[in-house]
This record gives sequence, C-alpha cells and structure tokens, in this order.
Amino acid sequence: MARFMQSLGYRGPASIDAVIDQAGNVWFNEVNARLGGSTHLHHIAKTLVGPDWTDSHVLISRFNVRAPALARLLRAMREHGLAWDSRHGHGIVIASDDTAATGNIEYVVLAHNHEEASDLEDQLTGLMAQHDS
Repeated sequence: MARFMQSLGYRGPASIDAVIDQAGNVWFNEVNARLGGSTHLHHIAKTLVGPDWTDSHVLISRFNVRAPALARLLRAMREHGLAWDSRHGHGIVIASDDTAATGNIEYVVLAHNHEEASDLEDQLTGLMAQHDS
C-alpha cells in the first residue's frame, strides 16, 4: 500500500491498517496520511532493523497483554532466546510496561517472515502463562 501511495506521488507519513485472513490475503481497511497510533512501532523496527525494515521483516504487535512483572518477564525472555537479537535479526521487544498498575504490557515481535514471527509470539505466550503466578 505504501509503495502504491508513493507511485501516486505521495510523500510523508502514513498510517495503514490491514488484516490478514486465514487464507493469507491482506485486506487494507484504513489509510491515514498522517502519524498514527502505531507510529512508535515503525520507529522501533527502523531503529533495530534499519529504514527499509519492511523489505526483510514482519512485525506483530499486541497491547493490553496480561504479563508477569517486567523484570521477571525480561529475564525469562532472555533465558529462552526470545528477546531481540541483533545478530539473528529477530526477537521480541517490550514496547510499554504497565504491569505495576494494570498487569499489562505491549510487545513487538520482529522476524524475517510471518511463520517465524508467529512462532516467537507463541513461545512468548507460553512463557507468560508459565510465569504468571
């Protein structure tokens, strides 16, 4: 979608929302030619992977996810090889922590493809279930 907008001459920020159905089809459902609520996700990916991160990576983000205390979660993520690893170019980053007040976090999964990202996310979900006691 972004490349299509560029081909029309658009330059600048865009917030593009889409969903992927079970068949793998991408359905764009909203485009805003401005900074959006997920702009921080782009900046995280750009910082970790580089300005052309969309050419080599996929990003999954979830917010309001029930999680154990941040220090405990980060330790477990490192121990299980789920934290962002610049050498391998994949992993999970905690984008926001509200565990003290609400018990929730926001996380970002960056991986080379959707299968790898889903696998990392599944591992994180299992890890949080083990440590949420």
